[in-house]
Amino acid sequence: MQARIHGPAGFLVLFTTRFGGFFYGMIAMTITNNTIRLSTNGDGVTTVYPVSFPFYEDTELVVILVAADGTETTQTLTTHYTVDGGGGATGSITMVTAPAAGERLVRYRVSPLTQETDYAEGDAFPADSHEAALDRLTMQNQEQADKLDRSLSLSETSEVTGNVSIEEPIAGHPLKWNATANGIENGSTDLDAIETNVAADAAQVALDKIATAADVVSTNADTTQTALDRIATAADVVSTNADVVAAAASATAADNATSSVVHKYRFDDSISLADPGAGEFRFNNATVASVTAIAFDATTADTGNPDLSDFIATWGASTNTVKGQIVCKKSGTPATFVVFNVTAAVTDNTGWLQVTVTHVASNGTWSASDVAYVQFIRAGDQGGGLVSLAGDTSPQLAAELDGQDNTVKKINLKDYGEVTNAIGSTGGGTQDIDLELGNSVSLTVDTSTNTFTYSNPTATGHLCGFTCFMTNGGSRTIVFPAGQDWVGGVAPTWTTAGVDVWVNTTIDGGTNWLGFVVGLDVK
Repeated sequence: MQARIHGPAGFLVLFTTRFGGFFYGMIAMTITNNTIRLSTNGDGVTTVYPVSFPFYEDTELVVILVAADGTETTQTLTTHYTVDGGGGATGSITMVTAPAAGERLVRYRVSPLTQETDYAEGDAFPADSHEAALDRLTMQNQEQADKLDRSLSLSETSEVTGNVSIEEPIAGHPLKWNATANGIENGSTDLDAIETNVAADAAQVALDKIATAADVVSTNADTTQTALDRIATAADVVSTNADVVAAAASATAADNATSSVVHKYRFDDSISLADPGAGEFRFNNATVASVTAIAFDATTADTGNPDLSDFIATWGASTNTVKGQIVCKKSGTPATFVVFNVTAAVTDNTGWLQVTVTHVASNGTWSASDVAYVQFIRAGDQGGGLVSLAGDTSPQLAAELDGQDNTVKKINLKDYGEVTNAIGSTGGGTQDIDLELGNSVSLTVDTSTNTFTYSNPTATGHLCGFTCFMTNGGSRTIVFPAGQDWVGGVAPTWTTAGVDVWVNTTIDGGTNWLGFVVGLDVK
């Protein structure tokens, strides 16, 4: 497809694409500031605040006053502030009341998503209105990009496909990937609920024991008054002992119930990465937030010190970057806790294991011999490769996309550009033009004979080419490859001191190249 747009002086510029086509167009650039959002601290005195990004209408500005406690209040035009400037330029806002110290004033632009420029056939080309329309479009794009930058998204290397759904939240439950690694679901474990249930069960056990003892006392009381007195005396002793027994029973019941879902360890306050001892664990840093590794003994502090090493060794087996999460809660003080991400394979040192972690959240302090309940929540493996982007209406790339010479079908290009391989001075001798470095090339010919070579074109059967912006091509001798052909079979006469633009294409993997002059001595 070819298209021509004539500027005020009839100036034309030729562009080429990797798909073998050409197009002409004018290039205008009036918005060079990417900023659309400003935030300034108040001082109780200043009322005028700059708006250093361009805008058109007063109503396109959104002004929010953020209080010291984080409360946000959207300000109303004319009621709280007035606007100067705009009309495609920068400006300022003037607050009716100066924001106080500790408050923050945020300003940003929200352009209407409309296009009101209409061109009548046969009229002179309206450059100003056309450029204004482009400015509007650029502003809209900047604002959409700002929204996208503030959104959560998967990493560019993630292989999760389709839409990622998240279940309705359940208080006190962690989130985890589902079994197929294509959605987020609530974990089934609620440690706070477990502790509450254990305490309730222990209390019921104590009540049952007291009720049984009361039945015995009531039966014996019917015998004689003397026995009743003795029983009453004994009852005081039994009551005291019952409290001790009930407390022990409660602790035992809680310990047994908790051990069914988590594992009991004692904290060792040493920070040396070595075997902490039977049933113990330790951090490699005295500051919890700075911990990067945990040493676990192979055995837990549960009754009989069972060996948990085979299970701990699997904690780093997931193919995800985050292998899972370790949650540690202090026994009797659940408000003292720490959560770590497991980020590498576990090192089994025979008798103790080293787990590489990063800190997520924590509260409280840990002391030597504190009893802790440790739970591991495994992350699912990474999903398969990318299948479809049908569910994503505006996919974003944060890095280079390598197509591995595969075919991309049925696409429409928008805001298209090509990477320029800026070679600079050729310096004489052999100068290679590597197409993997860009299909746009700029160079300056100097220093004796220059021999051009071309490398890394696409395979035979695919159109491949580049556009060359060559300075001073006629000042020195240029030797082209044997397969270089020109229109009419004659190489152009290059400009001695100036810029020549030419296009080179091949369809047979670089065996033969067809050269076309776009313009000589372009000024």
